[in-house]
Amino acid sequence: MGETAQVWRTLVMRAAIRPAADEPLDAARMRGFWALARIIATLAFLIDVGLWLGLRAEPHIDARTLDAFAAINLPVLAVLYAMGRRHAGRPIGPLSIVAGMALAQLSVVVWIQVTGTLSSYFMVAGAMLVAAHRALLSWSLGVISLALLLALHGGAFALEELGVLERVPLFRAAPGPVYDAATIRASVILSIASVYVMTWLGANLLVATLRHTERALMTAERRLAAATEGAREGRLSGQVVAGFLLDDVIGRGGMAEVYRGTRAGEPTAAAVAVKVVHPHLVDDQHLLARVRREAKLAARLPASVTATVREVHLAGPGERVVVLDYLDGEDLAARLRRRRRLPLDEAGALLLAVCGAVEVIHKAGIVHRDLKPHNLFLLDDGSVRVLDFGVARSDDDQDSLTHTAAVLGTRGYMAPEMAEAGADAVGPEADVYALGVVAFQILTGERPTESAISGSASGSGERPTPRPSQHAPDLGSAIDAVIALAMARSPSRRYRTVTAFAADLARALAGTLPPEVERRADPAAGGSLDDTFVARPPHAG
Repeated sequence: MGETAQVWRTLVMRAAIRPAADEPLDAARMRGFWALARIIATLAFLIDVGLWLGLRAEPHIDARTLDAFAAINLPVLAVLYAMGRRHAGRPIGPLSIVAGMALAQLSVVVWIQVTGTLSSYFMVAGAMLVAAHRALLSWSLGVISLALLLALHGGAFALEELGVLERVPLFRAAPGPVYDAATIRASVILSIASVYVMTWLGANLLVATLRHTERALMTAERRLAAATEGAREGRLSGQVVAGFLLDDVIGRGGMAEVYRGTRAGEPTAAAVAVKVVHPHLVDDQHLLARVRREAKLAARLPASVTATVREVHLAGPGERVVVLDYLDGEDLAARLRRRRRLPLDEAGALLLAVCGAVEVIHKAGIVHRDLKPHNLFLLDDGSVRVLDFGVARSDDDQDSLTHTAAVLGTRGYMAPEMAEAGADAVGPEADVYALGVVAFQILTGERPTESAISGSASGSGERPTPRPSQHAPDLGSAIDAVIALAMARSPSRRYRTVTAFAADLARALAGTLPPEVERRADPAAGGSLDDTFVARPPHAG
């Protein structure tokens, strides 16, 4: 019984509670309300006139009561109809709305009183009005409608008990002696009042649910429209945003679009890169905090490592924008799509340049956590810039964005410990792992991808990873060993620093890698690798 009572209590609370969101009296609801008022007034007026004229000669009808009823109800309905016509489609205050509800309720209660306050079917009309007012108007006005009906119906009952009004005066025959008992009459009027209350509760629960669904659909529609607009590439080209005239799109991701731009009014000014957050994300506070944090981390690094952040506009109305130095060149992903595999000398120089940039980032106390070809930008002069510090972690970072068990990074370049222990637990070895994958891809033209990112990292059952030389025969065992050590599953068996990886990579490319390094990479000799990777073309996945 306790659980049942709790269920009923919860249901009643949900049915009676005021909706969290506002319910403004917009034009559509006003038109609906006054249209309902006109319909009720018209139908009721025609019925009442018909009954008044048609029943006056009936011997079982009290003509005096019928005349009194017509004298009250017909003018009330005429005023209600006039109000409905006058206020249709125009703004109106709450007092006029309450007056319209009161007129409709009064018309019903007059019928209830003259036909019997305890037995009339007209009480159903009162309940319907309560439900309609709650649905067409708001929670507050629905409560007022219920209070009006209870007051008018209860008032009629009280006046009967006090002898001011006659009981069932319209019909000459009494409804029955059972209604003469005061206890029965009180019980019946209470039960009728409970019907009204339950009707309002049911209407409120239904309307609140429908309004919640309506708001969710409207929100989804707005977001879809914003996303559709944001999906239109170059939507801001030719416009001035944050004081910059935007030109062509030079980059695009799931979070933002990047334009080439110049300071408005200064056509000879140096070009900049303007990163504009997509419209459907401009109110995402978590994402904006991430963008703000990314700019803060990038500002700690020298221009030789990443694009310099010039301005940040993430507060107030309008576009959310980060302005950076414009870089001439292309990202590594674009180059690999065009050429697939780079010659050994070019690949070696590029990898060493990337390692040098990442080492500077690590010395600044930052772990990137999302190194991949898209985030490695190759300048025309041969230097490299590391981009996108959106999921980077700083040694002194107390931001809650980094303290999460969520999987960050990009699958295929993500170190196993990022999925197993959480991104916050990783160190520079995670970036070494990603660089090993990037090196594999540059040297072979194919990207390794994890076949079993989960599982034990204890070293049991370890087998060799695919060797780069299996896909590019001109690569020797020395390069195989260096790449394999960089991609070791356990971070403790991986290169601990990018500098160490770069040093061994340079020796392997020069043919001077010490034999003990190759032995360390050989599982048969107690090495550190397991069989978690297979090669696949770069366009797959």
